[in-house]
Amino acid sequence: MEQILKCRDIGLICNSVICGKTKKEVLKKARTHAEFMHYIKGNPKELYEKAWPAIHEGDCERESGEACPGGICRV
Repeated sequence: MEQILKCRDIGLICNSVICGKTKKEVLKKARTHAEFMHYIKGNPKELYEKAWPAIHEGDCERESGEACPGGICRV
């Protein structure tokens, strides 16, 4: 199973679905996404505290399809 984080699950108005093999990989991708798409710089503790518990196991293909028709917002 993949590890998945949805931006909207941590209070951001965004349909992006961030996927990875581990929670650490997802968090790394989330930091990059937050910087470039949400203009959040660095590694803010508040974002980490929201993101870590929101990461869950799942099927990225299926879950990104629910959020984004065609999977266009999968990270």
